[in-house]
Amino acid sequence: MSRPDILPATQPNPVVAGVVIGLVAFVFGVLYAWFVYLAVGNLVNVPPAYEEAGLGDRVPWVLLVAGVALPVAFYVAGLWAGGRTSVTNRVLLFAAGLAATAATSLSLYVLSAYLVTLG
Repeated sequence: MSRPDILPATQPNPVVAGVVIGLVAFVFGVLYAWFVYLAVGNLVNVPPAYEEAGLGDRVPWVLLVAGVALPVAFYVAGLWAGGRTSVTNRVLLFAAGLAATAATSLSLYVLSAYLVTLG
C-alpha cells in the first residue's frame, strides 16, 4: 500500500497577507479608538462637572490624560510587537492590548472616584 502524496506547504500570497494584516489593524484600531473617544469625552466633560460640584481642586488630570494616552500606547505597542509575526499572533497581541486597555480604563474610573471621596 502506497502512501498518498502530501502537498507541499505553500507560501501565502504577500498581497493577500498584507490586506488581511491591514484589515486586522483597522478593525482593532476602531475598537481602540472607541476607548480614546470615551477618554476624550471624560477629559472634556469631567472638569466642568467637578467645578459645578465644588470639587474643582480635585480634578484628576493625570488620570484623565492617562485615559487618553494609554489606548494609543497599547495599540502602537501591538503594531510594533507584531512586526513580522503571523496574522494569528497579531490578532492575539491586539486582543491582549484591548483587554489591557479595558482593564486600565475601568481602573482609572475607579481610582478617580476613590480620589474624589478621599478629600
